[in-house]
Order: sequence, then structure tokens, then C-alpha cells
Amino acid sequence: MAEPKQVANSPLKSDVSVAKNLFFGEIVEENLFPYPQMRERDREMLGMMVTSIDDFLSSYKDQFRHWDEQAEQPAEFIHQLRDMGLFGLIIPEAHGGLELSNAAYARVLSQTSRYDSSVSLTIGAHSSIGMKGLLLFGNDEQKARYLPKLASGEMIAAFCLTEAGAGSDAASVRTKATREPDGSWILNGEKIWITNGGIAQFYTVFARTDDTDGKMTAFIVEANWPGVSHGPHEQKMGIRSSSTTTVAFSDVRVPADCVLGEPGKGFKVAMAILNNGRTGLGGGAVGGMKSLIALSTQQAKDRKQFGRSIAEFGLIR
Repeated sequence: MAEPKQVANSPLKSDVSVAKNLFFGEIVEENLFPYPQMRERDREMLGMMVTSIDDFLSSYKDQFRHWDEQAEQPAEFIHQLRDMGLFGLIIPEAHGGLELSNAAYARVLSQTSRYDSSVSLTIGAHSSIGMKGLLLFGNDEQKARYLPKLASGEMIAAFCLTEAGAGSDAASVRTKATREPDGSWILNGEKIWITNGGIAQFYTVFARTDDTDGKMTAFIVEANWPGVSHGPHEQKMGIRSSSTTTVAFSDVRVPADCVLGEPGKGFKVAMAILNNGRTGLGGGAVGGMKSLIALSTQQAKDRKQFGRSIAEFGLIR
């Protein structure tokens, strides 16, 4: 087997996906050797943040089950998430955020998921996908207008792509936007299974636009605009206190300056958002699994059968 090239002094390629290039038979060695290290700034910040998250969420440990049964996070709890800065994790410092790296961001969601995955969804749907399109494709004016409010949690974000006939097949959306003579757009349609749908003030919406050969365009839509509404809370099998609703658009007038990226290039925007949001989901899953392992281990030690702990039996071990 060939030895990897020595690339320790090569700069990190932040705009290149290691996983994507593997499918093309290319190894981005600059990003793998040596293994990437978290920035010292983030490492120091995480030390304080993890402790604060533990102190904060442990005080609600006995209430998460009740909130799950009631299918709602109290407004005062969401306000506390805002006060802790958990809606500004990846937003640049210039716009009032913490500007964490992907690794640090995933570590935060890992910690919140050790207590309640619904908390991680509220935070993660906002950052990983809800306003990620603004970070990746927004222009300077759009970022200046919205990012400070998103960082403070004054505005919570949601990602509106899925429809009754468009899930994994994102290109088959039927929500439609028609361009008006003044450059604005009239938006009509309905999205389903929208995380944060009932509490968001900022939606990233994808719609088919006829004047670009039926291609898809990404829009910024505010929840308080005329014609925007959301349905009741969905009764899910789990993560029930996280807000999941339908979001409907009836003759919503979207200003011309609220297009994300280029008209007709919305599919590219959607895929880039989803690909960039994977790290948060992975971090949350790791945190949840750590708690499950700890609970399983404790159960195996405490449960006694035939006069000894079941942890001593081969099948459990």
C-alpha cells in the first residue's frame, strides 16, 4: 500500500468536500493529513459553553418528558436559549454571532442532545438549514439586514423545502413563484414537516419559477408578511416538543431583493444547505448515543438476576 504524501504544511482547503471527492476517486490529502485540529479559540470557548449548557439543561431534566408529552417548549425556555446565544453559534462575530467552526458547532449540539433532542432540533434547524442559505448565498445587504436578528434569536429560522409530493426528490416541488413587472414575486403553495415552522420568523423557501424554464428559486420570506401562515403542531412519534408544522403561502408578495443566490438556481442552493448542515445532525446523534450508552450501562449494572448483575452475563457484555 502506497504511503500517503507528506502534506503537513499544505493549507486546508475549506471550500472542498472530502467525502464528495472520494466518490470521484480523489483524496483531498491536505484536509486529512494531519487530522484537522479544532481552533484554539473554539476549544477555549467550548470549555465554558459546555459547562453552561450542562448547568442550564440539567435544571430542566425532569421537565423534558412533560414537554414531550405536551408537544411544546415553553416560550420562556426558548427565550433562555436566546439569552445563552445558542441561535448565533455559526453566525460571524461581525453580525453578533459566535462564529464557531463546524466541529465546535457539532460539539455544542452533541451536548444539548445528551439532555433532549428536541432542544437540539430547535437550535439546529435554525442554524444548520434554516438560515444557512443566507450565510452561503446571501449578499452583503441581506446579511446585514437579517443576521444580527438571527444571531440574537429575535428571529428564528426554518427551512421550507419538503412538500406532499416532494421529499427526497427535491426538484419536484410544486410551490410556485411568479415574477411581477416590478421585479417582486408572488408566492403560492404549501410546505410540510417544517421544523420550527410554528415559531420561526424567517423562512428559507424553495419554489418553482416559470420564467427560468420551470427551475427552482430560493427566497427569504418573513412569517409576518401577508399571506404567510402555518398549521397546527404535528403529533410526532418522538422529538415532540420540537415545533413541526405545515407552512402555507397564499399570494405572498416577496420583494425582488429577497432572492437567495440567482433565480433558477435554487436546487443548487438547497443541496448546498443540506450538505453543509450534516455536521450538526451528526453531532446531535453522537450526543444522544452517549446518553443511551450511559443509561444502558447503568441498567446493566443495577439490574440483578440469579443473584448477580446482568452485566456479568455474556450476552449483555
